Amino acid sequence: SLDALPAQVEEQKGLNAISVAYWGGAIAVLFAFGWFLVDRWRVLGSGGVLVVTVVYAGLFALAARLLMRAGFHTAAALAALCVVGMTPIIAWAALALAGLWELYETGQRLAVAPPPWDTLRWLPIDLATILAALVALRRVRFAVLALPVAIALWALLGHASSAFIDPESLVYMWDRVNLVAATVLLGAAYALDQRARHAEDYAFCFYLVGLVALTVAIGGIWNEATKLLVAHATLALAILLVVAALRLRRRVFIAFAVLGFLSYLGYLAFDVFRKTVGFPIVLATCGLVVILVTVLAQQRYPELVRRMDADRLTQRTIPGARVIFPSAVVVALALFAAHLPAA
Repeated sequence: SLDALPAQVEEQKGLNAISVAYWGGAIAVLFAFGWFLVDRWRVLGSGGVLVVTVVYAGLFALAARLLMRAGFHTAAALAALCVVGMTPIIAWAALALAGLWELYETGQRLAVAPPPWDTLRWLPIDLATILAALVALRRVRFAVLALPVAIALWALLGHASSAFIDPESLVYMWDRVNLVAATVLLGAAYALDQRARHAEDYAFCFYLVGLVALTVAIGGIWNEATKLLVAHATLALAILLVVAALRLRRRVFIAFAVLGFLSYLGYLAFDVFRKTVGFPIVLATCGLVVILVTVLAQQRYPELVRRMDADRLTQRTIPGARVIFPSAVVVALALFAAHLPAA
């Protein structure tokens, strides 16, 4: 029986054949299910989609329960992740059946329907995804289950903004909305990092999504009239990300810092020195600088980590974080408000 199996029957987590097989199977399941729904969406209708997704979610939940009892904790967690993956579709189907998704015909929407509705109707889906992931986390301790929470929270902040801002203006404000969401997610990630009491790293997913949101925001703002200011701010931000990487020992910050440095070098090469006679020399020099900086970073990173924090048993912190992260949110909100009249 399942209860008669030994307590430790699963390979330890890490980059090995078992983990690759687990993730390959989970991705194949979600891809196949998504393909099936896209191919049969109109044929099934909202009722058929609801039935299919609820049945599959129940099967995934049963599989997670049995696998957990058998001691296959990682496999059970991936099955739970599949349950969470079904949640947005279930929520959409329920809204459609209740008549709350399309309150107006497509042809009447622009003339009759309140414009905010097209965005606000996503809020129940965002909240349902967050709730499902949190319930799964109560059952299974698995760091990647924090990923749908972070993504849904990012979407929630964007969708909720249409309740306070005219939708026509909001079209030109999405980059500022993403900037606010990025600061909130990074602050939440740091709070999780400081309160970690177990082996699972829930903060990583929030850091990752927050940095992606920050990159999207900067990318959208980059081509505006304030490009000079944004470029210099990106360089300063890249330096701050390197410091954060050293203090928190988070390599993900290094990756996004490199992206920031490359963006700034691209700005110098293709904007500042674009019309100079020695442009090819400048561009080649920038490439050489990137190579040298990368080599130097690889050589110096361990030493810098030891200097920043000699005792690896101490908690990873950023000095003044209680002021820095709230201030970042305030600055993002101020930039948001400043751009509103122009939008």
